Amino acid sequence: MGIKIIFIGGLADGDTKNLFDVKESFVNSNSDLDVQYYSHKDTDKIIKYIDANSDTRFSIVGHSYGGDTAMEIVNKRPGRVSVLLTLDPEGSGGRRFLSNVGQHVETWINVNATGGHSLDGDNVVSGLGDLWGGGPYRRLPSSIPSFI
Repeated sequence: MGIKIIFIGGLADGDTKNLFDVKESFVNSNSDLDVQYYSHKDTDKIIKYIDANSDTRFSIVGHSYGGDTAMEIVNKRPGRVSVLLTLDPEGSGGRRFLSNVGQHVETWINVNATGGHSLDGDNVVSGLGDLWGGGPYRRLPSSIPSFI
């Protein structure tokens, strides 16, 4: 069984490798964990990976469109993800989509980076959730480093 962690990169992560580099750093510090990296376009591959590990719960980290993909996976496989960390998620799921995610995961941490209003184009999904209180983000732990 064990802990399995999935990192899902966003649109620009293919060029910038930002989240991939974070994943590599995480692996270097946690070599005993099973850690995978996927693109935001790999929804079907991620679902197959989750289905192939039926006795395992997952932690998922998604950035930008990868955050949207992560939320979609949580909705398609309710109860299989124990921790969801979304970093500036981008997408068009709407409130119902977001509230369903909140019901299908034990802990959801959403990080909306500073640098604009929460309803600016780059932060639409983040802005819909009443960050750090109410809405679908109501189950936030007090410290991000212990998310796994």
